[in-house]
Amino acid sequence: MEFPCTGCGGCCRLLGGILKSPETQENYVMRLAAETFPYKTDSSGACEKLVDGKCSVYEDRPLLCNVKELGAAMRVNETQWFKANALACNRIIDLLNLDPSYKITDF
Repeated sequence: MEFPCTGCGGCCRLLGGILKSPETQENYVMRLAAETFPYKTDSSGACEKLVDGKCSVYEDRPLLCNVKELGAAMRVNETQWFKANALACNRIIDLLNLDPSYKITDF
């Protein structure tokens, strides 16, 4: 199963906050993924690889950005992990006032 990313770019826009969030810092695997994240963020917290509202390295994205691989590294239940991330994605879409058609409805 693959995570049903809709390509809204919301997580890329908020990356600076994600890198420093308590949830990221409290989990060893997520903290390691954040510490080894290879790209910079701009003053607004957006990833430098966000180009025209899309991830320009999506096919070769780092662990922190790969929902499936990050969940596997943390050894969590994939279905529950995908559901939690789908809900987080939808909250980001609302927060950033992105087109609602980007919302994940598969979960």
